[in-house]
Parts: sequence; structure tokens; C-alpha cells
Amino acid sequence: MDEYLRETAMLNYSHERVKAAASRWSGLPLEEALAGAYYFVRDKIVFGFNPSLSLLASEVLEWGCGQSVTKAALLMALLRSLGIPCRYRCLGVSKSLYSGIASGLVYAAMPERLPHAWAEVFYKGRWLSLEGAVVDLTYITRLQSRFSGHDGRYIGHCVAPDYLQNPRIEWRGAHTYIQSNAVIDEIGVFPSPDDAPEDFFKAGGRLWALFYRLYARGRMNDKLNKARLNKSARKEALIWQDSSRRTKRRG
Repeated sequence: MDEYLRETAMLNYSHERVKAAASRWSGLPLEEALAGAYYFVRDKIVFGFNPSLSLLASEVLEWGCGQSVTKAALLMALLRSLGIPCRYRCLGVSKSLYSGIASGLVYAAMPERLPHAWAEVFYKGRWLSLEGAVVDLTYITRLQSRFSGHDGRYIGHCVAPDYLQNPRIEWRGAHTYIQSNAVIDEIGVFPSPDDAPEDFFKAGGRLWALFYRLYARGRMNDKLNKARLNKSARKEALIWQDSSRRTKRRG
């Protein structure tokens, strides 16, 4: 199990920021520590689009938001810091997952297949998927309210559960999922994101990467923020496009 516990460049759990986050669950029983890390990544690191898919775990914490690829890396760093074995599953998802948040020119320019990942934890003798940590509960609740009449499978607005009104996102010692129905292929399972194929983080080519950084990412994050804006929404649940702005806000 050593390879599923080692620190890597991307899973930099000796970084002060990651150590501080993990310290709140240090010394707790396995299930409580795992649940603490899971819910922290799910709800405190809100769903949003990072400037890069190959961020270090400490950088994901600094941004305060993430998507599947980056939130999985942060969750793995926290779990390994707590001595809990985990691994990284790489897949591809259909761009239909992002319909509703990506629209117009952004959706037209978006590659048909996009990178996707989730962390898997070794728990009680088996590997469990923790994909449910990708999308925060604040956003999911808003979607459920908006589409209250929809019961059953839903793909769009960055979620793809079997049942929109009752997704498998709570940690109960079993698999959790929130975007899995948009998966169209699997790349493989790796000890860490550092071991994933280099081109996994560069899907779509240079033109899409440039367009994403300069325009698409901001447009999609703006739509996510608007979806969260309501009387009960926490200000901390909003995505900051610039990590320095978020740091100042927290201070």
C-alpha cells in the first residue's frame, strides 16, 4: 500500500496549507477522518473551473474551488496526510455534462470529450469511488430546487446523477457519484495524478486551452456563481476568478 500513501509533487501534503487543513481530523477514527476530509473537499472547496487542471493540492486549497480533476487531487492529499490509502481514476466525459453552464460560443468551442477524474479510497478491504465530492451541496441544492419536477437521471449543469433529487453524494462507507453518467470512456487507474498520462491534462489542444483560460472559464464560473446567489447562499460559496482576491476576502 506504500505507493497509495506516498507524497508526490501534486499531492504535496507536507505543504503547510495542506497540513493545516488535515490537522482538524488528525487522531480521529478512520471513518470520521475520511468523512471529514470528504465533506471538506465537497462543500468548502466549491465546484468551479480552475485556470489549470494540473494544480498542486495546496494550490487547489488556495483557489478555494475546483473541478473533478483538481478536487480529486486535493482529497487524495488530505487522505494520505491522514494515512488513508487512495488512488486516482482518469476518465473522459461528454461535454453534455456542462450544458446549461457552458452555452453559446463556449459550448460550441468545447471539445466533445473532456478530462474527468475521481479519488478512490481503500476502505475495509475494497476500493470505493469518491466522485460525490466533486460538486458542493449548495450548488446541488439550488439545482434540485430549480428542477424540482425532475426525478430520475439528469445530465447537464455540471451534474449527471441517477436521481437528481436524491444523488449518491453522502459518505456512508460506499461509492459516491455525481457526474458519472456523463462518462464515455476510461483511461486508467493510477497511484497518483502525477502518474496519469501527460496529455490527460491537456485535452482539447492549445486553442481550446487558450480560449478556456481567457474566456470560457470566466463565463462558466460566472454562471455557477449566479446559480448560487440566493438569500441563503454563503458568500464563501462563490468562486473567485483570482486566487489573491479570495485570500484577501478570507482575511
